[in-house]
Amino acid sequence: MCTWESRYNLVIGTTFERKASARLSSWLKSIRDSGERPDWMLPHVFDELGQYWNTYKFKAISDQAKMARGSLKGGSLHTGGAKTVGTVAREMIWKEKVVGGTHKGRCYGLGSRNNVRYLQLGLEELERKRVAEQQSMSETVQQIKEQVMNLARRPTTSAPDDTDDESDEDDYVDLTP
Repeated sequence: MCTWESRYNLVIGTTFERKASARLSSWLKSIRDSGERPDWMLPHVFDELGQYWNTYKFKAISDQAKMARGSLKGGSLHTGGAKTVGTVAREMIWKEKVVGGTHKGRCYGLGSRNNVRYLQLGLEELERKRVAEQQSMSETVQQIKEQVMNLARRPTTSAPDDTDDESDEDDYVDLTP
């Protein structure tokens, strides 16, 4: 009997299901291609599978899966492996900005051995551009602050000036009889 710690149940169960699913799928594909019932499969199960494999639904799913796996011309769009979409996007941007682009999966502009010095120079150039952009933005923010302060210092024309040194009591009218 085989046992393991309960904390591994999820990992072991997931791994088993993934591997068993792939193995069963491979077996069913070989059975479908050969057209012969294997000894381990009951006759009525083989007949039901044969009927299902001939349905429009199964053929549509099968055709869609074939297209998703790619062709000899262009391949599949989903060949990034375990990389997230964000990681792939950052790599593409890096290759475009630092390296100068790619062609057929090769990085160009780095020399035959992808010289590290060229990479450092490219990264330094990106950093210089970033710092310059940040300084420009800081200057713009400072200009906006100065304009706001200038607007705040301007006297308003909507309120009359109260230049007399007397108390403000006479400025108000008492409406009580």
